[in-house]
Amino acid sequence: MLDDKARTPASGASPDEVERMMRNLCAYALSEPDPLRRYLDLTHQQQVFEGVAAALLRERGGALADMAELGVPLDRIVQGAKLTTPQQVRTLVKAAGRTLPRARKQAPKKAAAKSASAARALPVTTDDRGSRMLTAAERKALGLPALKPIKAIPRQRVSTR
Repeated sequence: MLDDKARTPASGASPDEVERMMRNLCAYALSEPDPLRRYLDLTHQQQVFEGVAAALLRERGGALADMAELGVPLDRIVQGAKLTTPQQVRTLVKAAGRTLPRARKQAPKKAAAKSASAARALPVTTDDRGSRMLTAAERKALGLPALKPIKAIPRQRVSTR
């Protein structure tokens, strides 16, 4: 069962969405005339969906851990993921079996300037998927190395003899 703290409050599904999904995915079980068979089929479907929900929770936590490993500050992760507290990020990351990287020790002025520039460099995404790659300027603002171009693998000549 999912912990309420790990749910994203701003993205709750409407009762209408839940009803449509249930009709789409459980139509066969819902139309079963035998009540006992219908109960058993629906119980099985519920167990499958709980497994899917747990897997989604782990994947969400993994995505948050990936953001932290890229150097995105925790407060920006909270904001971008539409969560309300850093503890929610930690809970999701823990559910994924991962840990957040420890903050680097820096002089106070440099750390404040770096986190401020990183916060400006990472706007909150608004597209449906919410995923994007960091730009070169954003990577530089975060102090991350520039991406190196992928070298082409040389083709081997095939003998025609």
